[in-house]
Amino acid sequence: ESLSLAKFAQKIGADAILCVSPYYNRPTQQGLFEHYKTIAQSVEIPVMLYDVPSRTGVSIEVPTALKLFREVPNIKAIKEAS
Repeated sequence: ESLSLAKFAQKIGADAILCVSPYYNRPTQQGLFEHYKTIAQSVEIPVMLYDVPSRTGVSIEVPTALKLFREVPNIKAIKEAS
């Protein structure tokens, strides 16, 4: 669903998307990396990561965020709500 919503947001002219971590399965850091990378690579608009561990049960660790920023050009920001 995240992929289709990201593509829809781009299609209707959104300037960027805010993307939250999966909250049901509590992914590993590698799982978070793959989640955000897959969504970001499906669109051309900027992507902001949303780290809200009190709601998702998992936090994006600094090394994971840095790897995403280095490897996925349209990941541009992170909203930190921890």
